[in-house]
Amino acid sequence: MQNKFNAFQNALALFGDYVGAASFLGIAGLTATKGFDGLFYAVGWIVGWPIMLFLVAEPMSRRGVSTYIDLIALRFNGRDVKVALSLTGLLCIIIFLVAELIGAAWLLSLVTGMGYNLSLFMVTFIAVCFVLMGGMFGTTWFQIYKTVILFSLTLIILFLTLFKMNTSNFFLTSGLLNSLFLPQTIFRYPFDYFSLSFALLFGTAGLPNILIRFFTVQDRRSARISVFLATLLISIFYLIVFFLGVESRSILDKKDLNDGANMVLLHLTYYIGHDLLFYITTMITFVTIFAVLSGLFVAGATTLKEDVFNSKKSYVWVFCVIAIGIIAFLLAMVFIGQNVAFMVGLSYSLAASANFPVLFCSIYLDNISKNALILGSLVGATLAIILTILGPTVWVDIFHYKAPIYPFIDSTLISMPISFITIIFFSRFYK
Repeated sequence: MQNKFNAFQNALALFGDYVGAASFLGIAGLTATKGFDGLFYAVGWIVGWPIMLFLVAEPMSRRGVSTYIDLIALRFNGRDVKVALSLTGLLCIIIFLVAELIGAAWLLSLVTGMGYNLSLFMVTFIAVCFVLMGGMFGTTWFQIYKTVILFSLTLIILFLTLFKMNTSNFFLTSGLLNSLFLPQTIFRYPFDYFSLSFALLFGTAGLPNILIRFFTVQDRRSARISVFLATLLISIFYLIVFFLGVESRSILDKKDLNDGANMVLLHLTYYIGHDLLFYITTMITFVTIFAVLSGLFVAGATTLKEDVFNSKKSYVWVFCVIAIGIIAFLLAMVFIGQNVAFMVGLSYSLAASANFPVLFCSIYLDNISKNALILGSLVGATLAIILTILGPTVWVDIFHYKAPIYPFIDSTLISMPISFITIIFFSRFYK
């Protein structure tokens, strides 16, 4: 990979690759409809960045590699380990893609009046075409421009909201004293809070599309600076979006809140800025989503082309992009109605269960065998997927059974430790 970007540009690209519909729409919607639980998601995604920097990114930078699969290949030779880890990475990317496609399809449906399926097809088609034309270089600059535009828009919405409200009584009028801190219904069991915390803390260190951007800069110092700046920008952005959700909780009526958590922020922009701000926000949200989509498509297609098929042919790249688009499109039809923030949380759970244990063990632990590493990654991914299917989100909400087999929403607190245990235990038998 060529190092063409300075630290500031890389920080903007990291922000653009990391922040999507789940942040701009999902966090504000969760805060408006569920209260303080919305900030719980935001804080988890913020804290995940220092974890990634100190546990994974810095060791990878010192070794001079460009992806986490290359890092492991330095220690464990063989095509089997690259294929196995590539498949788990692709699962994370596809689930993230599904979340962004759902947000984009609902937004396009709201603005144009088209049905959800048609809107979903249009979004997927446009994203695939853009990736085929722009590639990695165009995607990076797209994400840089997207960051500047989105951050500016968010500040404008915040200032207009404060101007619209009585700023001297902001915390009182915004609903902070009106059940904001009371227990909500987003999670039924405390186990889910702890499990999701693990997913958000350690899942960032297992996202292939994020890890690769640490090595688009010249040296370790630039990488550290870019991570610091990206963390600062992301932290400020999440706090702003949280406060916009708080304001929406008191400004909007119940009908707007009941239209769906993903659309709350759009209703707020219409209230404070009427049609002009509403359509500007809609267009910029599309830019936001397509920037993230393009990064995910590039990361997924590159992994599939080079690590799975081991091919340099251009037609294989085209096939991989189209194949990923079809899979994500079909899954987005199945998961219709799911909150995009939860869907991204699911991808983090998979990353924390399958990718992070492999990375951590290959960097810090001795006497780890290649076969145990592959087995641990597959066990973590399998557990995360099976427990999610048996849980209430899929078993009850999608399959319409009366009660779930697995009672919890998130599985990271079970699947991630078992993945670690599998790697360490079986390394004693597979040398």
